[in-house]
Amino acid sequence: MSRKSGWMPTLIERITVGCKTSPFSGGIQDETVIPLGSEICLSLWPFIRELPRNISLVRDCLPDNMDAGKKLFNQLADEELTYQQMYVKQCHLAGITDEQLKTDLLNEASHHLCQVMRRWCESPNHKDGVLAVVTAELAATAYARQTLEIFEKYFADHASEYTKEEVEDGLEWLRHHSRPHTRHALWMRRMLDDIEVAPGDELPPPAQTVLNALYRLWKCPLESNEQFLEDAR
Repeated sequence: MSRKSGWMPTLIERITVGCKTSPFSGGIQDETVIPLGSEICLSLWPFIRELPRNISLVRDCLPDNMDAGKKLFNQLADEELTYQQMYVKQCHLAGITDEQLKTDLLNEASHHLCQVMRRWCESPNHKDGVLAVVTAELAATAYARQTLEIFEKYFADHASEYTKEEVEDGLEWLRHHSRPHTRHALWMRRMLDDIEVAPGDELPPPAQTVLNALYRLWKCPLESNEQFLEDAR
């Protein structure tokens, strides 16, 4: 992503490993699409709901010279809740009701992810929030690209059970996040150059802790991840 960010390939690799080994994305079968889809949608909902606030907090702390970062975070802050409404329709497609979304039944992993994200986005050091948001956005992209085809096939195979509008609306969040967004990528690169992360392969603490929290929520088998990383080298 950036010449100054030697840790970025490591982060992308570990996110990819998480997606491939998580039962929510790498091991979905036809009979588990709806149960697993519903579970992950509900688990991520508190995090998604807080994301506009968290991103806005970081954006408002960016120095004046971080023009690229401000442009990117203006897009991601979702002040009109467009992305959030896409996610709600995805939840509906998975069989989740509005009443369920209004009820905070946080599991431990969901609560931990929200705490970690809040911690970094509320940090007085804007670099912490930038790295946390970048990690979350890259994870959303990787998850969408890993699962979109699976969900599209499932709903095509079960077309008689859903309206076309339900399916199109319900898959839009995944489709949006799986598409390449060239301007966003350029702004992200410039933003990471601006914050001048220390060189090296080691993940910065915000990226590492957000990734760890995502691994826990994704129920990634740690032993499999270690072996997968070893085989990929």
